[in-house]
Parts: sequence; C-alpha cells; structure tokens
Amino acid sequence: MKKGDIVIVPFPFTDLSSQKRRPACVLLNTKIDVVLAFISTKLYYEPAFSIRLNPSDENGLKRESIIRIDKIVTLDSELVIGKLGEISSNEILELNNKMISCYRLKNYNP
Repeated sequence: MKKGDIVIVPFPFTDLSSQKRRPACVLLNTKIDVVLAFISTKLYYEPAFSIRLNPSDENGLKRESIIRIDKIVTLDSELVIGKLGEISSNEILELNNKMISCYRLKNYNP
C-alpha cells in the first residue's frame, strides 16, 4: 500500500457507535498501521478540506466522491479489506497541498 491508494476498510463513525465498510485514501503506510482519509459521496463538505474525485477505472470508484482531508483515522494494516484503485499524481499533489493548509503545517505561527 502506498500514498494515494484507495482501499476498503471498516471505518468507524465519529461517535464510535458503529463502523461501516468504506473507501478511504492512504495517506501513510508504516507497515504496521495505515493512516487514511475518509472518502464520501456526500459532496457538500468544505472544499478547502476535500478533493473531488470523478469515478474512473484508475480509482475504482463508482460514484462522484470526495476525499475528506479533515476526517482521518489510523488503523492496523491488517484491517484493510482490499484495494479499489489509486488517485492520480496531480490528485496526490492537491492532497498534499490541502493537507498542508488544513493542518497548518507550513510556517505555523500560534
């Protein structure tokens, strides 16, 4: 697994009441754990914290979706059910830039 892969995982609900199998985008794979960003078909989230994806053979998505950069989770790599596809190199660049902005990783001043 590498950054930009789209995988299926049991993603927990925000309130931890349950979980659901969902697509997610790999942000980091440490071989033990994987850091993932939630993918949703609900397209109304803040554009500054999301990346729009059109369905394609490359990404394996069936519907227009967004990567929710503001909704991430760390899971054991063994919980990954399978790979759907991957995002393009341009989408990875957009992901990197939006993560820098969302998490204020550049020139941080409190």
